Amino acid sequence: MAAWEADSGTDAEIYFSRWSAGAWSPAQAVHTRPDAWDYSPSVAIATSPGSQAQVGWPGPLRPGPILAGESCYSRWAAGVWTEPQAGADRAVARVTAPALAASADGTLWLAWAASDGTDTEVYAARWNGQSWSAAVAGQR
Repeated sequence: MAAWEADSGTDAEIYFSRWSAGAWSPAQAVHTRPDAWDYSPSVAIATSPGSQAQVGWPGPLRPGPILAGESCYSRWAAGVWTEPQAGADRAVARVTAPALAASADGTLWLAWAASDGTDTEVYAARWNGQSWSAAVAGQR
């Protein structure tokens, strides 16, 4: 699976394509959200039982249900993407550079940088198959 941002003609959206049977599927929007400018996606696929593909991106540049400064994520479930939801960073200041990755055992991890206006820290959270763990700051 691949994900990228592209101009929809009215704003920026996250698009995806899946590799299957030796070819890429036509590009489709993860979600069409005219209330937000979605950009800079990160995609991860976990192969452990109960895990699935997820795509994450920085929060919208326009206010909406997910606040600017939070990250968004959507899961691939039953052949469609779930509604975008706020990531594990809801209690953390302005989020930048969210990245998803799957560890060797298939666990999905979300990492991001966040600034409180004084300095920037790196945070991480783990997906348990239903929700994200609490955000944990990296050690200095």
